[in-house]
Amino acid sequence: MNGSHILVVDDDPAMRDLIGTYFAHNGYEVSTAPDGSALKRVLNARPADLIILDLQLAKENGLDLMRGISSDSQVPVIIITGQRRDEPDRVVALELGADDYVTKPFSLR
Repeated sequence: MNGSHILVVDDDPAMRDLIGTYFAHNGYEVSTAPDGSALKRVLNARPADLIILDLQLAKENGLDLMRGISSDSQVPVIIITGQRRDEPDRVVALELGADDYVTKPFSLR
């Protein structure tokens, strides 16, 4: 186990489980969160080495969460989204400090 902590933030439980299980099976410690409140609780308990953040959460905008993350820390963030046509969101996410932007469906490898 490498000890790196990955936080997966997605409102879809199946997606959280899929991503989380993949990384856990590859030696990472994984936490999951369905929303911004849970994201903050997890980060207050243990800093993450990487955050995988869904852009379209049920009651929140991932870009708003990205703004908070980038202002509070230097943790790398990978944005995931099912919205393929949101080029302005892609640009904004990268400008806010996201390290990558991946559209669903994607290969976990």
